[in-house]
Amino acid sequence: AVSETNRLDQLIGNILMAAQLENHAFSIRPETLQLSDIARDFVERINLKHPGKRVQLEAGTNMQVEADPDALESILLNLTENAL
Repeated sequence: AVSETNRLDQLIGNILMAAQLENHAFSIRPETLQLSDIARDFVERINLKHPGKRVQLEAGTNMQVEADPDALESILLNLTENAL
């Protein structure tokens, strides 16, 4: 039941993003982000979402990336969900 809920959640997110892209309503708002913070938060979220799996991700300290935090999270979730 949990995996089906996760799949539906991902599908809905993908449909919404596709609609935004199609209507040119999707905008990228890059920010300077600490990669270690992004990695830590992402791993916590994915491990809560998939309690039967154990995801680990290591990122060096003081590494920064210029990215839209919402778009980056969506990309990481899509890649990880597809891998799991």
